[in-house]
Amino acid sequence: PDDFYEIGPAEAKALLAASVSRRKEETTLRTRAQREGDAAQRRRVYVRALLRVRLPDGVVLQATFGATERVSAVYDFVASSLREQGLEFHLTRPAGSAEKGRSLRLDDFTETITAADLAPASVLNCHFAEGVACSGPPFLTPELMATVRELE
Repeated sequence: PDDFYEIGPAEAKALLAASVSRRKEETTLRTRAQREGDAAQRRRVYVRALLRVRLPDGVVLQATFGATERVSAVYDFVASSLREQGLEFHLTRPAGSAEKGRSLRLDDFTETITAADLAPASVLNCHFAEGVACSGPPFLTPELMATVRELE
C-alpha cells in the first residue's frame, strides 16, 4: 500500500530529533577520549566469536569462543588440536590488521578476544617457531583430520 511510505507526524518528529542531535554532536568540539568513549558505547557487544586458524599446510581449524574468553584459550585449543603435542607456535592476525595500529602477533595471553579485536569473527595464521622440528603435514590430530571438509 502507498500509505506505508508516508511519514506520520510522530515519525517526522523522531527523524527531526535524531537529525538535530546528530548535527549537535558533530558540531561541538570533542576530545579524542570523548569520541572514543562515545564509539565504545555505540559499539556492538558480542557474546561469541568465530575464529578460524589457518595452519601452514592450508588446513583451517574453526572454533567458537566466548567473546570474554582470553587469547590463551585460543592458544590452548590450537595446541590441543595439533598432532604433535608441545610444538611451539604463535598466532598472527592477517596483514591488514597492522593498518589499525595493532601488532600482527597475538602476544598478550591475558587479553580478551573482544579486546584483541577478534570478535565477532577473525581468521588467524598459525606459525611454528623457527627451528622447531615437526614431522610435517598433516598437523592436526587424526580425529580432527577425519572431520575435514572442503570449504565452498
